[in-house]
Amino acid sequence: MVKYPAVVAALFGVAAWTPSTTSAQDSQGGRKRDPDAPEFDIDRPARAGRDAKATDVTPEAALDKALPLLTTWPTEAGETALRALAARGPEMVPLFRARLANGTVLERSAAARGLTLLADVESFPVIEKLFADPRQRTRYVPLLLALRDLDPARADALALRFLQSEQAPLRMAARALLRQDPAPATRAALRDALIAARSDGVRLDLFELLVELAEPELPALALERFLGAKDPSLAHKATELLSWQDEPQLIAELQELAAGANERRNLHAALALVLHEQRTASARLPDALFDHYVANVRTSDPLLRATASVVCGMIGYRDEARAEAVKVTVLPALAEVVIHGRFFGDFELCFRTGVATLELLTGERLGPSIPAWRDWFAQHPDARFAGRRELHGFVLDEDQLDAVVEVDRADATGALVRDLFFCGERHRAPVAAGGRPGAMLLDGPELRRLLLTLEEQGLFGGELPRQLLPLQQQDLVVRVTTRGREKVVALRGDDVRSVTLGRALERAAEAAWWQLLLAFDATYPRRFAEEAAWQSTHPEPAARRSRLVDLALAAIAGDDLDVATRAFAVLARLDGLGASVRATQVEALAAQLAQLPPGDQRAKSLEALLVATGRDDAFDRVVDALTPRGGAALESIAQAMDRMGKTPRGLVDPRPLVRQAALLLAERDRHPVAEAALAQLAQADPDEKVRNRALALLAERGGDGGSAIVLEQARTAPLPVRAEALRLLGRSQREDALEALVLHIRSDESSLAAAALEGLSRRGDAAAADALDALVRERGPADPLGRLALAAVKGLPRPLATARLRRLLEEDSGTLSREAAYGLADLGEMDAVPTLLADLEDEKLHRRARTLLTYLFCKDPGTEIWRFRSLHESTPGASHSDHFLAALKEGGALVPDGRDLRDRSFQPLLVVALEDARWFVRRSALELLEAAHGRVLGHLATDASPEEIRALAGRWREMISAQADGANR
Repeated sequence: MVKYPAVVAALFGVAAWTPSTTSAQDSQGGRKRDPDAPEFDIDRPARAGRDAKATDVTPEAALDKALPLLTTWPTEAGETALRALAARGPEMVPLFRARLANGTVLERSAAARGLTLLADVESFPVIEKLFADPRQRTRYVPLLLALRDLDPARADALALRFLQSEQAPLRMAARALLRQDPAPATRAALRDALIAARSDGVRLDLFELLVELAEPELPALALERFLGAKDPSLAHKATELLSWQDEPQLIAELQELAAGANERRNLHAALALVLHEQRTASARLPDALFDHYVANVRTSDPLLRATASVVCGMIGYRDEARAEAVKVTVLPALAEVVIHGRFFGDFELCFRTGVATLELLTGERLGPSIPAWRDWFAQHPDARFAGRRELHGFVLDEDQLDAVVEVDRADATGALVRDLFFCGERHRAPVAAGGRPGAMLLDGPELRRLLLTLEEQGLFGGELPRQLLPLQQQDLVVRVTTRGREKVVALRGDDVRSVTLGRALERAAEAAWWQLLLAFDATYPRRFAEEAAWQSTHPEPAARRSRLVDLALAAIAGDDLDVATRAFAVLARLDGLGASVRATQVEALAAQLAQLPPGDQRAKSLEALLVATGRDDAFDRVVDALTPRGGAALESIAQAMDRMGKTPRGLVDPRPLVRQAALLLAERDRHPVAEAALAQLAQADPDEKVRNRALALLAERGGDGGSAIVLEQARTAPLPVRAEALRLLGRSQREDALEALVLHIRSDESSLAAAALEGLSRRGDAAAADALDALVRERGPADPLGRLALAAVKGLPRPLATARLRRLLEEDSGTLSREAAYGLADLGEMDAVPTLLADLEDEKLHRRARTLLTYLFCKDPGTEIWRFRSLHESTPGASHSDHFLAALKEGGALVPDGRDLRDRSFQPLLVVALEDARWFVRRSALELLEAAHGRVLGHLATDASPEEIRALAGRWREMISAQADGANR
């Protein structure tokens, strides 16, 4: 059933553009207006004054004010607030990093998104740790997509690891990322992971992802390994995939399997042929299969019975010689499968094919409703099958004036939404009077050309399906109605014919787009007549394109928001403005672009239109329109510059954002920039952000000349640039760079000291660790600089950071020791647990200790014995078993092959681990034994005595021995 949510969405399928239906009465015009929709006539100078005042606030105040909205991320409001803060530039990086390290659950995820918007690549490992926190599971998908924006290669590698995790939320996030055009190497890794997967859930997710990616090697792999798999869900997916393949060799292999023994693999091969035949209306099941299966339509095996019924029903449907057998034997058996079929593993697949077969045999369209079919057979006990009914071909010469062509597309929810609606000349009266909103009138030759295109694509033949189940986004359904006849065909969105047909439909619509830019009110008939007269006297395509742009701009500037939204949709569907565009139209489109908020799909369409002109004035207007957005516009300007070939002049453009965009393209190796040019920008550019970007690029290239310039700027540049240069010195391994960083960590200027500490943390070697360690001991955790130094220690490479923190924990017994323990807990290490447990008793420290313990154990602390979750959370995607086995191997234990700790061969090893010197290994072993046997033989406290440990291990050893003896007898 086609849904019509709103006039515009129904016409264009732009549900994402359609404002919310909640409206407010406009005080001036009395019309309804969506409060969230952009205003087209606003007092821009007044707003500019308010924006200028807003930028006067300090970064800390801006962050605190926006915090309630930030913590709603990934909602649209949270994303908008984060982009607004990111527009302030690098000054927000330290604040976001602080929230990422020490904020609440919601603050950490919002800070992570803010750092990705600011392209802070150094924060990637810290953001990665959020995936080890199950409280973030609802934000795994947007977090991983944000990391893709930050570093695509590392994000893809991370997603590949997540796909093999036992945690479904991690796999879901990985699928969301990797379905976006992965590299060939990633596809190969996915195929290898699918073959090697041992978990049903992991294997199914990998298979579904490869289906979504249209992996060309998957059908052969599905036929060889997964057809008729033990997991019903995987078997269903494999069968459905094979039913879409048209290669003769693969069809022949399925036919050979279907004629073999009645095993799961053979039956699923037959079901794949049934689905293929139902989809294409072409014979795929060999006639000989009727005799092979008809004897099994009453068997007790539910899968064999259902397969036999649908196979015999499909063959009998096309063979008159078997009409009596179908009526007497097959039809009642098939009805019983659908109506009284017992729910079994493959029930969903068998029920779907059974319903489709019943619909063909009976001529009824009752769908998957068991009560409807029960009632129908009760009313028709002697039902005969109706036989194949074909629609006669269309006569294009007779139909070109009378036809109606309706085009629907599936939205993200799988619901059909009206996309295009064409009418012939005989429908002129109702269309011209405004009686058919959304319909576009085509004259005889134009409609004939459209029908010829449909015929060339095979839409009037009998081989295309009438419906697709389930519907997926962008699937196409075309309905042609003329002279009492109807033809409906459905095409998958990734079908080549669907793409070709979509382009042809848009070309046919271009001559009639103007009809959708008129308000459907009392003036519509008059305006329709006037515009039709103009179109008839101006057949030139360029003139019509220019006129269409004028009408769209007038509609956008008008009072009717529905017409304005339709105008944006029409502009979005134009391939480009072409040579017909005038300077005044470029100005007007840019003015509308400036009024739309960042991220609005309409803004992206306007940008694409202006960029496609290739004109210098269009590029300048795009930059002018996007400049008020600040840093949020940088990506859009860089893309426009790249597509329009303006990058060579970008580095000398007088506008700072353009120079930044040129440097951004240089960072991505989209165009070469000489080191001399970078040095000039880094040393003399008047814009601080440009200098910082140029410095970052010099530091990244790592040459001696670039490193020397960064070092010089760290000593002599203005304060903000000096701070950025100090951070960048962390990328250099030069001794003079280390000296400069060590010199500045004790600077009286706090921003320079903080930047130097960050540089040392980024440098990450033993010398940097020594300097940080000395400052921590000198200042102590009570001093602000000492706290920053301790945070920098935590940012060192993990082995170095944990070693330094453990040394502080062991050598000091006061506040510094406690802070070192908290630092280890932040890194997911269990050494800190005794300190945290002791601090639970301190009212002042209770909250912080509780938070860190909850992070480590993923359970609120209470009176119950704590349940261990994993040795540490620094490896997202690694399971409890992975960490536990790694700990046993580190202790010298001989660990059997495999990862299934429920295997009997692991039981003696677990009992031995109960007496391990490490308390967390003992706790893990106890949990695994309890989970494997479903019994509790006693608890084990963190500080249990050796006697208690031996006693508990003895009880488990006796129980396992008794079970083994019972099994042997």
